[in-house]
Amino acid sequence: MKKKEKVSKSEKLTFDEVLENRDSERNDLINSIIHYTNIIDDLWSYHPDNPQHLLFMDYYNEMMLKKEDLEVELEKMDLKEK
Repeated sequence: MKKKEKVSKSEKLTFDEVLENRDSERNDLINSIIHYTNIIDDLWSYHPDNPQHLLFMDYYNEMMLKKEDLEVELEKMDLKEK
């Protein structure tokens, strides 16, 4: 049997600290659930079972064009400032 280690009074958590730690852990779990739900929602856009799914390559190409347009716009702004 393992010998219990003594905990000094300064190492003991107060009731409020215990609640705060529990709340923090709970919030972390909720945030993780939200994070994964967002990823799942994004993936559903491409899922074959989704009747309105996006075609990945089409969407990718569309995003690349938008990005390029923004880069051109940024370059124009930079040139105006010079």
